[in-house]
Amino acid sequence: CSSTTCIRLVQDYSALDPAGKGVEIRFLPDGDWFSICDNSWEQEEAEIVCRQLGFADGMTLRPFYPQLSKYLKVSIECNGTEESLEVCYNFKTYKESRTCSSSGGQKAVVRCLELPTPSPQPLPIPSP
Repeated sequence: CSSTTCIRLVQDYSALDPAGKGVEIRFLPDGDWFSICDNSWEQEEAEIVCRQLGFADGMTLRPFYPQLSKYLKVSIECNGTEESLEVCYNFKTYKESRTCSSSGGQKAVVRCLELPTPSPQPLPIPSP
């Protein structure tokens, strides 16, 4: 979490990729969790969210169909080098909604890539 928000990934069974996770945001100190709409969600935002959560990288996915959720319309424009979503140059939140757009909308879904596991290093052989 940052000083103002928390980001988490939740299982999203609607995603075409079973590894897909829905992106949720919470505004501190005691706000509710909201799914982020994918209206302005691109690859750059997916990469930032995954890195922000400690993964090596990430990719954006599209859900198969929208899930019932509390949505938050968020406008985010990132260049891909930011440390977190909150520092992207166009991070604006709009009102709470039950859908993401007039056409039903979808929520932002990502697939995060794990950091590679380091190979075990051989232990040094002690000198006699």
